[in-house]
Amino acid sequence: MLIIQFYRCDSLLYLLQVEYNKGMKYLAPLFLCFLCLLLFSCAMYEPVLNTGVVSSHLTKTLEFISVAIILLGLKKVHWRSVYNRLYYFYYSLAQLAHSLNGNEMKGTHGKIWKTSKDKPKTIFGKDFYTVREKSDYKFIENEGDFIKTTNEIILNEHKEIFQEQIDDIHRLFLRYRLDKEENMGKINMQINELIDNYNEFLIMLRKHENENP
Repeated sequence: MLIIQFYRCDSLLYLLQVEYNKGMKYLAPLFLCFLCLLLFSCAMYEPVLNTGVVSSHLTKTLEFISVAIILLGLKKVHWRSVYNRLYYFYYSLAQLAHSLNGNEMKGTHGKIWKTSKDKPKTIFGKDFYTVREKSDYKFIENEGDFIKTTNEIILNEHKEIFQEQIDDIHRLFLRYRLDKEENMGKINMQINELIDNYNEFLIMLRKHENENP
């Protein structure tokens, strides 16, 4: 009786295996098609870049460096204001990169700079942030030395790191599909204008330092 019972169980398992195999014979191709479709969809997916938002942000960024140039051109330069506008110029670029990395374009300064490359994060996000904070809120005892040291750092170190910010933004653009292809031309023009204005700022700063050793 025990042997017969085992036999019945064996038979039942065999029948279940047969039915399972029959089902899989038809389900396997469907499952394979579904898997291929899923993989194809993932491979084809690209996030869409809102070019209007990017262009608007670049306009704001351009205002920062434009105001810094105006302030630097005054007969009496208000250095605290120059450093403030220059910092926010760098910070605005960091905000854009932060957003292109898939984050919201808001948060504390530390949060925004955290997603930047190492040099911009350190030189702009820490060192120059300290300069801006000191200029805005603190009494500076040896202001002449502070200004001279800060200007030397800007002239000797900042340009390369600014270019790193620009290169990073161009690289991040490649991740996206544009919502409006025609807007990319305007964005590229804005970035070129940023670079030109920044170079103009450095030339003016160099001239000022040469005339006021």
